[in-house]
Amino acid sequence: MYEDDVEEVDKKLDMSWIINFENTDKRYNEYYKTDLSRINIHYIYINTNDEIVKVRRNIFLLKTLNCLRKEDIFHLLKKNSIVNDIRYKLQTILQYNIDIEPQNLLKLNIKTDNFLNIIKNIDNIYWKKTIKLFENLNDLFFIFYENNIHNTSKKIYLINKNKEHVSRHNKTIKKCI
Repeated sequence: MYEDDVEEVDKKLDMSWIINFENTDKRYNEYYKTDLSRINIHYIYINTNDEIVKVRRNIFLLKTLNCLRKEDIFHLLKKNSIVNDIRYKLQTILQYNIDIEPQNLLKLNIKTDNFLNIIKNIDNIYWKKTIKLFENLNDLFFIFYENNIHNTSKKIYLINKNKEHVSRHNKTIKKCI
């Protein structure tokens, strides 16, 4: 085939169906699953009376798609464990990841679909791909309790009944303030 013939064939081909498909497909981009590049992190602080005293929220940009690295978790915990000069202890980590398949959107049952997970070990936390429309709903919750236990040392002297042997022990006791 000659170059002139190729140009003539191109002119005769109807490319409008491709353009129509692309325009239609753009409307559904929000329903395709994508990798997560950021998550919402919530810090919830609870005092000794089991009252929520503060809630913080920020957006964290993931260095690795769909993964919050262990090192980043430790950094976040260290940075956010003290509020108003009060030290808080991490109690729970909860991960919320909406990983529903696009074809199941109409079948979504909030009562039975479980998107909330308890993180039991501090290690890399992975999120599954999520529908772009729900991207902003993927969260991590750090729940902190006020650390009200202080360690103090107290010397205890043990004397046996015959008073033959006296032993001295340092014993750590927990004292609530």
